[in-house]
Amino acid sequence: MGDRFRVAYIGAGSFRFSTPFFMDMANMSAKHHLPLEVGLCDIDAKSLALMEKYFKRIVAKARSEEHTSELQSPNTI
Repeated sequence: MGDRFRVAYIGAGSFRFSTPFFMDMANMSAKHHLPLEVGLCDIDAKSLALMEKYFKRIVAKARSEEHTSELQSPNTI
């Protein structure tokens, strides 16, 4: 893989379809320790703004969970 994972997501304001996608992207980025760059696009500016905030929270949670699991791993010295 490269030094970064890039995604452009058209229709990102849809909560129903975006949520699983966002979770998968955030978990993949945290698991492989790759920076995640996502371009979000939607015709509904309000929905897009809400989903952007939601996505940032998902990414932060995925990173903190990955860090926590590494610290709590029995193989970690």
